[in-house]
Amino acid sequence: MVLKYMNSFFALYYVAFFKEHQTLFSEPMECLRDQCLLDMQAQLGIFVLFRLLVSNVFEHYYPKVRLWFRSCYYDNMSCSSYLHGQTLELAEMSATEQQAKKEKHRNFQQFDEMLLTHGFATLFAVVSPWVCTATLLAVLVEIWVDMKSLLENRQRPFPARARNNEPWGTAFDAYGVLAALTNVLTLIFTSTQYSGWTATEKLILFVFLEHVIFGAKLFVTMVFPQVPHTVEVLSLKQDSMVHRCLEGIKVESHMDFSLFRETRVQEDVQVFGYDLLETEEADMTLSLQQSGKSMYQGVIDEVGTLRVNIGMPVGQ
Repeated sequence: MVLKYMNSFFALYYVAFFKEHQTLFSEPMECLRDQCLLDMQAQLGIFVLFRLLVSNVFEHYYPKVRLWFRSCYYDNMSCSSYLHGQTLELAEMSATEQQAKKEKHRNFQQFDEMLLTHGFATLFAVVSPWVCTATLLAVLVEIWVDMKSLLENRQRPFPARARNNEPWGTAFDAYGVLAALTNVLTLIFTSTQYSGWTATEKLILFVFLEHVIFGAKLFVTMVFPQVPHTVEVLSLKQDSMVHRCLEGIKVESHMDFSLFRETRVQEDVQVFGYDLLETEEADMTLSLQQSGKSMYQGVIDEVGTLRVNIGMPVGQ
């Protein structure tokens, strides 16, 4: 992954921080119109447009071409009839045989491509903000291409259980940290806005902005945790219900469940296939006013929990 990062973004880092100070064959290197940010914006635009057009076209047609090649040269099928969709052999195959002729779906390639797209959109966002819009368009096209490829050109993937999204979650977090550092460095050391500052002043400003950004990130993480407190409480309740059902513990009013954790009561427990008290829920509707109230109440609850954890009175 480190090599992929260097191979994809080294040229942009070179243009941003080193091109203006280097020589080639005893000739000084010059940026486009003597502005390295403009030169880097052109390079970044070329990369993003190439991935938007060429990469998606190749990803969409490559499985079709490979399946056509295998069918024509290995299965002794007529190439012209295959191109026009008139293959008798393919029609006589079962669904399993047709799936076996297709390529396997690999999640690694999809995650790797999305990680690079995320890098192009965030690492140099201060140089060309329009790249974020182009990346959004590229993601929408990528979703459509992946949908068509998964339904028509790839084998049907088998579901597999996973505890989390690692290592991709950590990789996206690392890209976020690198994006924050890169944008601040580009803004301070490459732009002409701080050209009159000394190196020490620029370094102090970089350290200050870096601490502000990561302090804000830490604060947002504490106020809005990855797993909300209400979800944790519901998870504990579900674990308690599963434990009572498996251990055959009869529920009574105002009973201490801790007394029965180590004992097993031999009592028949009838488990239904569905909740008898569950009623058919109505269709969900969007209410901006109710959403705002829920968000406000959630922030108040999280701030109160945070104050209790650090020992501050809630009323302050």
